[in-house]
Amino acid sequence: MNNTKIEPKVLSGMQSVRTTFNISEKSIRMIQGLSESYKIKPKEIFDILLNDNNSYIDDYFKKEYDFFSGEKKKKTYVISKNSLDWLNIQSKKRIISRDKLVECSLWGFFLIYDEKKKEREKKEKEAVEIINYYNKVFWETSAKLKKLFGEDDDIVQGFFESACDFNDWDIFDHLNDESSEGVKQNDNN
Repeated sequence: MNNTKIEPKVLSGMQSVRTTFNISEKSIRMIQGLSESYKIKPKEIFDILLNDNNSYIDDYFKKEYDFFSGEKKKKTYVISKNSLDWLNIQSKKRIISRDKLVECSLWGFFLIYDEKKKEREKKEKEAVEIINYYNKVFWETSAKLKKLFGEDDDIVQGFFESACDFNDWDIFDHLNDESSEGVKQNDNN
């Protein structure tokens, strides 16, 4: 058992409070999307965004984007007391509204997330090319082994069975481009 005492100050900071933000519909959808994607509550999203380790706000301010246009909507969220305290302190320190700080945090996070997503997609496309090459070599090798030993030989069957598991991977089903179609076409040869 852990004998570490939890300070009352730490517990009070974790306490839930309600606060209302006047933010864009895009920001509200982003909070909802993050919550659904990561299977976490909005309170946890605010805990990630609204703290001293936050680089998302500064990242947003370094870029020249205006995501805050459009109609604002009042939305009440449950957040931790720590997040609310941090938000109030930063708002006064930066001389900026709490609402804009929340949106800067969200959009900064989105920009970083979007860059990482694009980088991942690029790597996945490269992986499809590597797998396509593997499939081409696999089918060429299979044909040569069948010609050399005959289709029913143990060597041919062993090679084919060991390679089939990899060949049937559907890890790139979400890519609907010509590269992924090439994998499926090679499988059918």
